Amino acid sequence: GNGWFFIICGLERGNVELPDDTHLQFACEKQPFFSDAALKQLATLPRMRLAEIHHTPGLTVAGLGSFANMKKLSLLRLIDSVQVNDGALEQIAAASSLESLTLGPCSEVTDSGLARLGKLKHLRVLVIYDYPKLTEQGFDSLQRSLPQLQVFKYREMP
Repeated sequence: GNGWFFIICGLERGNVELPDDTHLQFACEKQPFFSDAALKQLATLPRMRLAEIHHTPGLTVAGLGSFANMKKLSLLRLIDSVQVNDGALEQIAAASSLESLTLGPCSEVTDSGLARLGKLKHLRVLVIYDYPKLTEQGFDSLQRSLPQLQVFKYREMP
């Protein structure tokens, strides 16, 4: 069956032998160790399906390129963990298997950055927080690129 396996800390312990159909889920909150290097190590796990990263100031936009290597990543939540800007969305859009994406705060994201998510052909859910520079035209344009997409917009962070 589809088991869940949680990796909380200690990425340096190495990969664990798991059945082939196991989904890997990673959750990290307020961990100072979690940086670009840790994300790069996480990206070597071929069955990573879900990643939730909250309040991790060590992560940078440059480090988000690691998501492109996670070929089975279907759900990503980045909350208050990196300065989400157009460059960040460019990096995230390379994670081609994403089906669900939660981002915030998005105070630096513009309509042209949002449009980059149009490359995510499997994306079905977008949850976005704190997006003062985005317009309804930007959301409408993304919706035209991805007709199946449901967008949930929140003006403030939870």
